[in-house]
Amino acid sequence: MLQIGMFSRIAQVSIGQLRYYDDIGLLKPARTNPTTGYRYYELSQLQTLKRILALKDLGLPLADVARMLESGTTSAETKAILQKQKAQIEHTLREERERLKRIERRIERLSENEAAVSVDLQ
Repeated sequence: MLQIGMFSRIAQVSIGQLRYYDDIGLLKPARTNPTTGYRYYELSQLQTLKRILALKDLGLPLADVARMLESGTTSAETKAILQKQKAQIEHTLREERERLKRIERRIERLSENEAAVSVDLQ
């Protein structure tokens, strides 16, 4: 059994992150000392934490990660969730590309106006 500090070092995550995951029920410690409140984790919980971090890295909300862990999703369900996430990211990218184009057009217009003002002043 490892204290939270040692577990966080091994897992390379902050103690605060582990506490947060405990608070939201995502990764409960194997044991909590009722007197001190110290949290203790088992090495076997590293696998669960790695899965949480991997899914979080893919941009999945922690609520979805929690549902996936609780229900023990099948490969097909995981694939569907990831395809949905992919579609959302692609949509966001399209929107951001459009926003970038609008910014570029605005910069262009401002540059044209500066050139016109510069010519007027000469």
